Amino acid sequence: MGKLTPTADVDSADVAEEGTLNAAGVGDWVALRGEANLVLSGNFVGEVILEASFDGGQTAHPCTANGSVVVFTAPAHELIFQPERGVLIRVRLRARTSGTLTWRLSR
Repeated sequence: MGKLTPTADVDSADVAEEGTLNAAGVGDWVALRGEANLVLSGNFVGEVILEASFDGGQTAHPCTANGSVVVFTAPAHELIFQPERGVLIRVRLRARTSGTLTWRLSR
């Protein structure tokens, strides 16, 4: 979780936002630029996608790779890259069947 030791009090990330979702829904918007981390954990059964907003969070666009929406169905650690300033990123848990998703976006 961005700590140099298991007992450290301080997270070393420049920007870190995390949360849990127990039902289909979205996490908080996070302003990320450059290289960043996405961590998904928990016992969730469902689909998780990332969304981006270019207008301050009014409109959400699913993040894609080669034209297809990137969908996570299991715990993961993904390195992401956002080149543009002012873009917001969030996690969406969709099509949830059961369990809890714990998410973290950081850089």
